[in-house]
Amino acid sequence: MHRRALELRQKVLGPEHPDTLVSINDLGWSLARQGSYGEAEKLHQQAFKLREKVLGPSHPETLISMKFLGLVLIWQKKYEKGEKIYRSLTEEQERTLVPEHPETLLTMIELHKCLYNQGVYNEAEAIIRQVLERQRKVLGPDDSWTLESERDLDVVLRAAQADLV
Repeated sequence: MHRRALELRQKVLGPEHPDTLVSINDLGWSLARQGSYGEAEKLHQQAFKLREKVLGPSHPETLISMKFLGLVLIWQKKYEKGEKIYRSLTEEQERTLVPEHPETLLTMIELHKCLYNQGVYNEAEAIIRQVLERQRKVLGPDDSWTLESERDLDVVLRAAQADLV
């Protein structure tokens, strides 16, 4: 269905119409969820580049494409590329949203996980500590999301300690 919607939108609306770009993203996401990461990566790269061109680098839809591209890269264990995307995305979200915005925090959590998976524990720790500080301020210390980040901090601290042994 996503392929058909994309074909029709490209034909009727054109390849750069915002609705066509939604279809590219939808198809990419559907393929990624099915494990077709290579094709999904290409589609998300295409959607990101076109949205950046058509909508601008700070547009929320451009940032969504950037996020999906980062996820697909990480799911393929292309951590360095995913890290680069998530660093840029974090900077853009902190600039255009606010540091405490839920989307900014989610991106920082993904960046933390990406660094953790690469064994870069010190930086992963620093990022999850920033997330925790912001969550405690906005959500409170007993919020389930804050508690989950505390668990993430514990995991990275244990990994760093084991790495030293």
